[in-house]
Amino acid sequence: KEDQVEQGRRREAAEHSDLAQRIGEAIAHPGFALLDVWEPCTAYFAPKNRLNRKAITDLVTGLGFATGMVRQDRAPEYGAAYREAAAAGGRDSAVAPRALVPRFRSALRQPFRLVLAGAAGGRVGTAARLLSRAAILSDLFAAQRSDYPVTVKTGYSLAELLLSPEAIEDASVSAADALLVLAPEGRKQALAYLPGLAPAGRIFVLPGIEPLGDPERQATVDPASAPGRLGKHWTATAVAAAVALHLGLLPLEALRAAAEDEGDSLGFTTALDTAVALAKQLATGAG
Repeated sequence: KEDQVEQGRRREAAEHSDLAQRIGEAIAHPGFALLDVWEPCTAYFAPKNRLNRKAITDLVTGLGFATGMVRQDRAPEYGAAYREAAAAGGRDSAVAPRALVPRFRSALRQPFRLVLAGAAGGRVGTAARLLSRAAILSDLFAAQRSDYPVTVKTGYSLAELLLSPEAIEDASVSAADALLVLAPEGRKQALAYLPGLAPAGRIFVLPGIEPLGDPERQATVDPASAPGRLGKHWTATAVAAAVALHLGLLPLEALRAAAEDEGDSLGFTTALDTAVALAKQLATGAG
């Protein structure tokens, strides 16, 4: 079929002179491409690592693994196949896109840039996605960018949110209107936004995190001070929602509606109930 593309899988050693070209080909490929690169670990025990070019080549050969193009076949490109299945199934199709129809109203009248800085595995992305969905349901435009290291559940997790009543032409966030530091791992990333923090910008931190910037603009948000039992995986969601409520960015009804399609309704309900209590504390200066 015309919508089918070559699916390639290659195996190379890091020392091969054409490795950069192979990486470029894999990135540019319109469908699935797997490039299996054999190289010594440069992060641990590098001075003692005996896997030089010849050793790696001998290892691959000794294991009976071929190099170069290992497999190549044709299959539908995922994006094209997804759109075709969605169109064929109509609105009730499991893969059909579901539009987020605005039915709430936000008081936001100008673009607002919120940065969430936490730890990998802390569901920072889940919190940011909830706010983005709630923003769209509130008749706002939303853009989200996430950043985290390649390590699994270690290191930082960063999410930039841009909420705006007008269409977003440039989604980059070099400055911020508010910073939310959810874990010590994210503090270093949050520091990079301090020079560009808006004059009236606010900083929100969890207990135990070293202060950033002007203490007058900083507030501590303590999930443990709210009633109820909140699981640690829901801390980022509860605190991010509390900040959004406190700053008047999103209505609570939109946050609850956004949570309906996310699954784990009990977890989101508890997180948003906690957010309401935390927002009240922030309003009275108790946070």
